[in-house]
Amino acid sequence: MGVERIPAFVDSLLHHPGGVLLAIDEGAVIRWVSRSVTEFLGYQPASLEGTVALDLVHPDSVEDLAVGLSVIAEKEMALGDATSRILDADGAVVEVRMQPIGMVPGDDGPLLVMWIRHVDLERQLLDTFRLLAEGAAWDEVIAAVLGCVRPSDGVRLSFHRWTGPASDRTVVSPGEERWGEEVSTRWAQAVALHDTGSLQRLPEPTWCPADELKRYSSSLAECAAATGHSVVHFSPLLVGGDDTFGLLISWYDGEVNDAQRHLFTRHDALRAAALRTAWQRDRGVAVLRAAARTDPLTGLLNRAGLLEALDRQREGAVLFIDLDRFKPVNDRLGHRVGDLVLEEVARRLGSVCRGSDIVGRLGGDEFVVVAPGVGPGIADDLRCRLMSTLNRPASIDGHMVDIRATVGLADIESGVAGTALDRADADMLRRKPGAQDRVQSPSLDVPDAPPPGSFDTPMA
Repeated sequence: MGVERIPAFVDSLLHHPGGVLLAIDEGAVIRWVSRSVTEFLGYQPASLEGTVALDLVHPDSVEDLAVGLSVIAEKEMALGDATSRILDADGAVVEVRMQPIGMVPGDDGPLLVMWIRHVDLERQLLDTFRLLAEGAAWDEVIAAVLGCVRPSDGVRLSFHRWTGPASDRTVVSPGEERWGEEVSTRWAQAVALHDTGSLQRLPEPTWCPADELKRYSSSLAECAAATGHSVVHFSPLLVGGDDTFGLLISWYDGEVNDAQRHLFTRHDALRAAALRTAWQRDRGVAVLRAAARTDPLTGLLNRAGLLEALDRQREGAVLFIDLDRFKPVNDRLGHRVGDLVLEEVARRLGSVCRGSDIVGRLGGDEFVVVAPGVGPGIADDLRCRLMSTLNRPASIDGHMVDIRATVGLADIESGVAGTALDRADADMLRRKPGAQDRVQSPSLDVPDAPPPGSFDTPMA
């Protein structure tokens, strides 16, 4: 079979040292094999031409491959990419991927052209999904993914994000930290100068020669020039439609032919899939954790979230808010209006509290504010402002509701936050309308709450 009869794409595979190209007829006889078989398996091409391809296959793999070849002979169909074991010239077993390229005309009938390559790198990449299944942390997963490279490919890998701490925006292959400092610096410059907009909008993986990089990022073009890379491959990690959360970049030292691009694109697709899956998994876990700590009605922390946040505090104050006569609202106007009242209370609490304050709903009509680091004076001022803000009428679904609340207060004593919530609750009960013994908080020297009035029955 003449080489000139092989398609241009296949022609670029002929001298690729990472695999072997062969053409077989319908009887599985090898009619042509690329010179790379000498380096790959130790055979001379002439010694294989005219032999049966199945003789190269390990006995355990012969049956499956024979069935696939018969399908091709009968229906001119291409096999799917499959793993098989073959024997090299010394009789050693070599695990390979066998990928059909297509049918080409031969002197005595059609020939199937197949591309055979090692599976080592792809197996490593697929093993990263095992790490995901085992719950490995993001840092472990990305180190494994970026560590799956072959020296013969002449590639360096970097992963970039547009947001987050500057120190975490760039990760490079293990052992490439010195080069990574240059890449990280250039990426930080690009992000700061908004020089990555077109990369953030990349819809699909893209190859780009180094001399054309300026159309994507001047900073990255300078980086390629400084580090001697001639071509790059961008793999955007798309999550949720057009939401791009990161970018995988493969930096190549020399020219990359069509066959290499085909193979390297496949490798990068596996890398990107592993990183995307890891990020989706972690985001899903974070969403579930947040949901477990969030009140679905108000969006505030729920009891579990509040107790967890309170346990981390070493100083400050806890304010316990209870709505007065909230039950008549639900009884007279229904729970939908009652829910709207609770949402309005949450909004008012958020409008008064500082950004560092922690606001949550314990359940029912009880709310809590944790004010980290405040002393008695500031805590009492916050309590008074909460009372003033909450004790104002509100128009809720066409009803005028006179929202009233009682606020109790306790400090976080000696770095122990566990009892502060109970003490704030007790202080709130002492301040409730009709309480017989109105006493000052034992934790903070604060005045009694002003008479709160009533939580009026809503009026249409």
